[in-house]
Amino acid sequence: ATRKLMLLQGDVDVVEVDPMYYSEMDAESGLTVYRSLKELGVRGINFNFKIDATDNPLIGSGKLDGKGIPPDFFNDVNVRKAFVHAWNEDVYINDILAGAGAPVATPIVDGLPFYNPDLKYPAFDLKLAEEYFKKAFNGKLWEVGFEFDGTYNAGNDTRMASVRMLSENLARINPKFKMNVRAVEWAEFLDLQRLKRLPLFYIGWGADYPDPDNFVVPYMHSQGLYGGRSTYKNPEVDKLVEEGAVTLDPNRRKEIYYRLQELWIEDAPGIIMHQPIGNRYFKDWVKGYQFHPMENPYNYKMFTKGYQD
Repeated sequence: ATRKLMLLQGDVDVVEVDPMYYSEMDAESGLTVYRSLKELGVRGINFNFKIDATDNPLIGSGKLDGKGIPPDFFNDVNVRKAFVHAWNEDVYINDILAGAGAPVATPIVDGLPFYNPDLKYPAFDLKLAEEYFKKAFNGKLWEVGFEFDGTYNAGNDTRMASVRMLSENLARINPKFKMNVRAVEWAEFLDLQRLKRLPLFYIGWGADYPDPDNFVVPYMHSQGLYGGRSTYKNPEVDKLVEEGAVTLDPNRRKEIYYRLQELWIEDAPGIIMHQPIGNRYFKDWVKGYQFHPMENPYNYKMFTKGYQD
C-alpha cells in the first residue's frame, strides 16, 4: 500500500509490485506498464538435510515424536518427495502468482543453454505424497506426525501465501502433519539460512551470466550458496557441476546438464516453483526503459524523465 501510494503521488518513479496486485495496479492511471517479461531467474523452496538443532524453536522438540522434527528430517528422500508431490503448481501459478510465472522442474530455466523442455514437472498428487510419507522413517512418521515452522520473509505476500498453501496441503494428507507459517524479518531470514537453522526456505536466484553453471552451482553443488545452506551433497552432482564449468564441447555439456536436471528430480533437494514472468510499473514520465532478462532489478542508466504539465 505504501509503495502504491508513493508511485501514484509521484514520490517515486518505479516500484516493485507482487503479482497478486497486478490487476489492482492495472486499474490506475498515470502509469506506464511493461507486461509479461520473462526473466532469466528462478524461485524455489530448498530442504535442509541437516538442521542446526541447538536451541532451535523452529523444529519443536527436535525429535520424531509428533511435537517436532529431528535435524535429519529432510535427509529421508521419502519426506522430500512427499513434500514435492504436496505442492500444487497450478494453484501457485494461476492464483498466487496470477499467471506471472512459468513452471520449471529444475534450477535450469528456459532461455539457458541445455535446458530440457521435455522434463516433466512433478505432479501434484496427495495420494502419492501419502505413499511416500508412509515409507518415511520406516512408517513411524505417518503414525506420530510432525510439527515445525515454515518461515518466510515478512512483507512478502507471495511467499506467505505459498508457504500457507503447502502447509494446508500437508494437513490434508494427515492432520498430524503441522507446518506452522511464521514471518521473520529479512535480515533474520537470511541469517537463519546461513546458520542452517531453517527446516526449509523459499528463495530465488537471478542470472549473473546466462549459463546453466550459474544456476546449478548455487542450487546443487555442496559448496554452492543454497546447496551449502541446505547441506545437500551428492558426489555425482558435485563432479558433474565441476566438469560442466570447464568443458568446452557442447555435446558433452548437454549430457552433463541433462543429467543434472534428472538428478534434481531423483534427489528432490527442493521444490522449484517458477521462472518469473513479471510486469514493470513506472510513472508515465519515465522514458527509455528496455527490458533485459538478466536485469536485477532494472537498468537505471537507461532512464530519463520527461515531465508533463
